[in-house]
Amino acid sequence: MCGQDHLSGKDYEHRCLWVEDRILNLAKVFAIDVCAYAVMSNHYHVVLRVEDR
Repeated sequence: MCGQDHLSGKDYEHRCLWVEDRILNLAKVFAIDVCAYAVMSNHYHVVLRVEDR
């Protein structure tokens, strides 16, 4: 997903910023708070809290 592909040598590090931006933008659209997140080379973790509106 992110980082460098060892087989082709292509660098996909730019995707980490895209995933981070997407998480934060979706939090604005839906009634959730992003408490924490971590984007790794092959997966990500997100801790969310549902807002009462």
